Amino acid sequence: MIVEGIDIQRIAHACVRLQAEGLVVYVDPFQVPAPEPADVILVTHDHPSHLSLPDIQKLLAPGTTVIIGPVSHPPLLQLDPLDHLVVLGPQEAYEGEGFTVETVAAATPATDQASGRPRHPRDDEGMGFVVTLGGKRIYHAGDTDVLPEMQRLGKIDVALLPVSGKTVMGAVEAIQAAETIKPGVAIPIHWGAGEGTREDAEAFVRGFAPSVLV
Repeated sequence: MIVEGIDIQRIAHACVRLQAEGLVVYVDPFQVPAPEPADVILVTHDHPSHLSLPDIQKLLAPGTTVIIGPVSHPPLLQLDPLDHLVVLGPQEAYEGEGFTVETVAAATPATDQASGRPRHPRDDEGMGFVVTLGGKRIYHAGDTDVLPEMQRLGKIDVALLPVSGKTVMGAVEAIQAAETIKPGVAIPIHWGAGEGTREDAEAFVRGFAPSVLV
């Protein structure tokens, strides 16, 4: 689908492909259908459905920029070619040729009933990303609940928000996030591949008034 002049494809789970002005950007590659040389690969955190080494390997090419957090990056070191690995923490930024990436904290402070631990604690340094591409700002929230950082994102043209519940915010919380961020377009992610259903995505669509795409 073409959204705000950006070709956006939700592939599976939280995996999204962005393309504009000759650049191909993947976020959290997972169940990628075919090899394709990517210009940029962004990884939000180290859970297997987000940091999938076989899928990242399908996309690596000479010169590919891979951006990931300090806690998550060690497994990537076994991949080849890995010409340009950029390790960023939350609230940092990187400017490449034709794109900019700003990192945003992502966490789910609520406690998991089984383990008694936060589902995605802040000290794991999970991240979301604001990608500026083709003159537009696209926010991929990562695995998160509604956080205060969302109030400080500035203008967002497209917001990609998790809706599955359980380990991330559900549709109700995603609506709250969207109302805080006020994007031009919102797209539900983190559904349809083992966690979350189309019904979760549609509940988000029903509850959020501006343009929403599934």
